[in-house]
Amino acid sequence: MSRSKFTTCDECVGAFTTLDRNKWAEVRKQLISIHSENTVYLDTIESALFTVYLDDIEPDEDETAIARNMMHGDGKNRWFDKSFQLIICSNGVYGVNAEHSGLDGSIIGKMFQYITQNDFEYHWSIIPI
Repeated sequence: MSRSKFTTCDECVGAFTTLDRNKWAEVRKQLISIHSENTVYLDTIESALFTVYLDDIEPDEDETAIARNMMHGDGKNRWFDKSFQLIICSNGVYGVNAEHSGLDGSIIGKMFQYITQNDFEYHWSIIPI
C-alpha cells in the first residue's frame, strides 16, 4: 500500500479492523512503518478495555437508524477489535456494539442493562439538586 492510501482519511484507521485478521495485521505493520509514533497510538487503543465514541449525529426515534449507527456508524470511527464499544450520540442516544466471539452477546447486553438501570437510580438518589 502506498502512503497516499493512508493519508486520504486519517480518521478512518478503525475501518481497517473490519478486514480479515491476517490482512489487518499486514495493514497494521504498514501503518507502523509509515511513522513509528503510530505504534504508540495503536498500543493505546489496543490496550484499552473498551472504546467510547462520541458521535456527532442525532438519530431520531427510528429504531433502524439507531441500530445502524450503533452497529457501524459511518464505518470510519469504530474499532471493531475491541470487546465492546460504547457509542454516545450528541442527542444522548447511546448504545453498545460488542465483538462477542470471546463473550456471549447476551452477557454484554445484560451488563449494560444493569448499569443503565442502576446507575440512574444510584446517582439521582445521592446528588443534591
